Amino acid sequence: MLRIGLNPNYCVGIGADGCSVNTSENVGAIQEIQKTAVNAVRAPCQNHILNLSISKASVVPAVKKAVHKHRPRDHRRLVKTFHRCLPKLCETRWVERHEAVQVFHDGFSEVTAALHSICKWKDTDSSGKANTLITVIHQPEFIVTLVCLRDVLPSTVSLPRFLQKEVIDMEQASNAVQDTISVLEEKRRNSEEMFGVLFQEAKDLAKEHDIDLQNLPRSAGRGRNPTAEAESFYWQTVYNAMIDNIVVDLKLRLSKEVLECFKLNLLIPSVMLEDENGAKAALEHYAEKYESLLETPRSTLLHKLKAEWGLWRPRWLRHKDQKKVIPSTCIGSIDECDADLFPIIRELLLVLLALPSSIATAERSFSTLRRLKTYLRSVMKNDRLNGLALLAVHRDIPVDKEKVIDRLPAKNLKRKQKLAI
Repeated sequence: MLRIGLNPNYCVGIGADGCSVNTSENVGAIQEIQKTAVNAVRAPCQNHILNLSISKASVVPAVKKAVHKHRPRDHRRLVKTFHRCLPKLCETRWVERHEAVQVFHDGFSEVTAALHSICKWKDTDSSGKANTLITVIHQPEFIVTLVCLRDVLPSTVSLPRFLQKEVIDMEQASNAVQDTISVLEEKRRNSEEMFGVLFQEAKDLAKEHDIDLQNLPRSAGRGRNPTAEAESFYWQTVYNAMIDNIVVDLKLRLSKEVLECFKLNLLIPSVMLEDENGAKAALEHYAEKYESLLETPRSTLLHKLKAEWGLWRPRWLRHKDQKKVIPSTCIGSIDECDADLFPIIRELLLVLLALPSSIATAERSFSTLRRLKTYLRSVMKNDRLNGLALLAVHRDIPVDKEKVIDRLPAKNLKRKQKLAI
């Protein structure tokens, strides 16, 4: 930042995932940045958090074995039988993982037929693995888990797409995550009724392949109750456990401190009207945290902030009484915040707007660099590399080809001479 002329004091957020290289308290990258950028706070990538929560809570090893690794010859047999490619179980992108489970469920019969065909091969390695996979995917627990995953995943698959948008603020991301948690909690409250429908679907799928769902797995350390019903068993051990793990892990990773990012979202009118006492109490926190950023002594900043608050709150109470539209996003709040009337509140809203809710944009640049930095361009200066990457990422920006042609010979004397010849 110093090399390119940026003031580290104006750095207010650090977008990063939760790996130890970033979050280590002693040698983490975030800690090193905060030594220089004292006003920067960690803003965890909520898309990574969602992926980690769902992946850890709902991993099905049998599904992973069945769809993650395959040989080219096995793949050709599967495509010939299934008439489409069976996607891999992606380790990082939850949207693709959901698609893999969906395709596997829809093509379960075709996958089974392809594996039976591979079992007849003379190749003992392929036929042996195919036989093992058939045994795995015909287990009652696998069938029930596959159906449960197909029901739970649609509740979460739209959230990663939303969090990867280029224009999104922290308040929108927080609301989207909380809505997802609410949907999962609603499923948990009505789980007994909902699982009854899912279990009937699992029985229909099992009946097509002569699988007995009443054959419950053995319990280690104690005898199994022979009168226990399979539906009750899988309802408690699979469906409820899956939803509970996802919800608990999401709440743990997306704690109140992370979502509110020092309670700046309390300045948003819709949030402020719901928690007026909390918003008023947060004024002292704003003055203490951002006195160096706003270059104003704490006592003076607090006095000015209270004065602006005295005008900001009645304004939106009046809008509420008149049933006018009240902003619920950071961008909408800034549009309604006059810089002359509310200078400090506007600055704090800009801080909230600058906090990254996801690092999807940065990861898009990584994917772009893999396409640009090939063996044909092994030697490339940073200026040219940055320019090509920006052109690849921002394809919606029109580029005047005539200006590019005119600029090319002007930048390089040798090329200019060649063009003159």
